[in-house]
Amino acid sequence: CGYDYSGYGSSQGAAATEQQVYYDAKAAFQYLVDVCQIKLSEIIIYGQSVGSGPSIYLATKYECLGLVLHAGLLSGLRVLTPNRCCLCCCDIFPNIDRIPKVKCPTFVIHGLQDSQIHVSHGMGLYERIPDKLKVEPWFVEGADHNNIVYSNFRPYFWKMRQFIDKIS
Repeated sequence: CGYDYSGYGSSQGAAATEQQVYYDAKAAFQYLVDVCQIKLSEIIIYGQSVGSGPSIYLATKYECLGLVLHAGLLSGLRVLTPNRCCLCCCDIFPNIDRIPKVKCPTFVIHGLQDSQIHVSHGMGLYERIPDKLKVEPWFVEGADHNNIVYSNFRPYFWKMRQFIDKIS
């Protein structure tokens, strides 16, 4: 099941707030569980870029089969500056604080040449995943923010298959 947040992509509504994004993610998740009758043990949550925020949020609430973080961010402000000092109360998607509370095996994918969200974000998220839930990450040589799948089609699906086999 894929979805867009309110006001994003082809969805209707005003620009999404952080809380609205969490609400939308939870609504899509509940649709899978309640309407489609899919068991938590059959759901892999996949969050790419900003989508890492609501995906990590869900993975702290539900014990699913797995979580994939594709070019994820440590937090919104950390994309702009590593020093949050006085602005931490305004920081959105505090993934760095939530990731230690995930309840499922987690696979991190990040391009080593990511020019939008530095690879240090993926590495930082990986470091904070609980040890028993860490799956070997894939830091992709030569990959930028949006070309991991397209430039590495076969390795991407091979790595995803390995992840699914490991957690199934």
